[in-house]
Amino acid sequence: MDKNNPFSILRGIEAQNRRHGAALPQQTAIRQRWTNLGFLLGNQKLAALLTQVCEVFPCPAIARVPGAKPWVLGIANIRGYILPLIDLHAYIYGTPSNQTHRSKILVVTKKKLITGLLVEEVFGLKHFLDEEWTGQQLPSNDPLNRYIQRGFVQNREIWLEFDFHLLIEQESFFLATV
Repeated sequence: MDKNNPFSILRGIEAQNRRHGAALPQQTAIRQRWTNLGFLLGNQKLAALLTQVCEVFPCPAIARVPGAKPWVLGIANIRGYILPLIDLHAYIYGTPSNQTHRSKILVVTKKKLITGLLVEEVFGLKHFLDEEWTGQQLPSNDPLNRYIQRGFVQNREIWLEFDFHLLIEQESFFLATV
């Protein structure tokens, strides 16, 4: 190596760095991660894509709507907006939710329709990986089955992905009066 030649000096530094330098990190496989909002409906743990839920809040004061279907809780004034409130369990199964201090309202929207849905409990964000996907579904005669996209198994618990857009697209969802 010629100590007076700058190019030769740089080659020497490069060779020394290659001998003593750490290897570059190996490329790791990219894992698809699904972020959902976990909630409870009856005894079933469900998760909905975050893009389908606008807001979560405690049960507000509700004004009943005379002549409405049993699953229509009524309307509520939320920050100056009138929001229709639906008991999701009552709509799907025909029996009212078990309302407790843990019950919450999920605000969902599609196009210009905004609705509040009562659920028994909200667990917060749930993150699922593709490898946690399971083909396990509900029995075909379970009314909840029509809104389930897929299931995930995490820590030995089955979480079913609920699609609020499928719910809102149901014609019966809009038939709120008796």
